[in-house]
Amino acid sequence: MKLINIVLENWIPDTSTFNGVTTEKEVAGSTDSKEELFKHIDNLPDTVESIKVPLNTKSFKTSADQKVITASPGFKQEVKDSIDKVVGEYEGEGMKVHTFTLNSFDYSETNLYIDLRTKQGDDFGKAMSRGDYGSLD
Repeated sequence: MKLINIVLENWIPDTSTFNGVTTEKEVAGSTDSKEELFKHIDNLPDTVESIKVPLNTKSFKTSADQKVITASPGFKQEVKDSIDKVVGEYEGEGMKVHTFTLNSFDYSETNLYIDLRTKQGDDFGKAMSRGDYGSLD
């Protein structure tokens, strides 16, 4: 068992498969616990250059609904504070975040983004894909 799995009990590392070989990613993954996400953020490697975080609860986010926080002294706390604020907004709207995902834009895992999932958001996505709200074109 890897040390990270002992320290982060509920963290599920993302995997990638290349030529039939599946490997766990060092940084990317998900959890059902905000506290586990925060532990993982505290333990991020120095190679991380930036993390994009949501600024509100909108389902379809534009660049104005997200913020890129670049690595600098105190940036990890800024990321956690931003996530705390948005989770509070979800709770204020009667929604519970069930999955906290930290993912990467590239294989080097230097530029990351955080995605928060709720049951209501998942249900809306399923309804859209079924065409419950009409055609998208």
